[in-house]
Amino acid sequence: MRTRYETDRLVLRILNARHRQKILEFLQNNRTVFDACEPLKPAAFYTEEFQRRLIAQEYHSSMRNTFFRFYVFRKGHPDQIIGSVSFGQIQAAPFYSCSIGYKLDTRFQDLGYAREAVSAAISILCDTIPIHRITAYILPENARSIRLAEQLHFQYEGTCMRLVNIGGNWRDHLKYVYINHAAEAEVPYTSIR
Repeated sequence: MRTRYETDRLVLRILNARHRQKILEFLQNNRTVFDACEPLKPAAFYTEEFQRRLIAQEYHSSMRNTFFRFYVFRKGHPDQIIGSVSFGQIQAAPFYSCSIGYKLDTRFQDLGYAREAVSAAISILCDTIPIHRITAYILPENARSIRLAEQLHFQYEGTCMRLVNIGGNWRDHLKYVYINHAAEAEVPYTSIR
């Protein structure tokens, strides 16, 4: 997999630890919004050292096809991260599945950037490894994320009761699934790692 891809308006990049300051700035600028939707983070999460270690781990995982995080930039703005799309829990045969997560800087919402970035990231992933099924877990009140999933042909499968502890409370999540039909006939029974 390459570490840089372009769409009409965006650049998607897999970054390494030397980009930790840009990543930390993106996370800190959106901390209130992101933290309201995610599990509690370690006390050191918003430090350069924690981010350096995390990014190095993610980068090495992407080289082994076990985890991918694409950071999203607008073309012509290489120093400002506006979002990220990640794929985790990548499972080999017989499942060929993973989960997806995505974030967008609040200043760039409702401009179509999330749809463009997530759509491109899914295509990149499916062209790289034989993924058949991608699962998104979404908080019921996250109307933007639900709308995005539906626009990208994710199908609602049900509610996962008390799935994730957010802010000290176990929260239900809606389960949306994207099926890569192109992979159905071509996937050999081999490991993707």
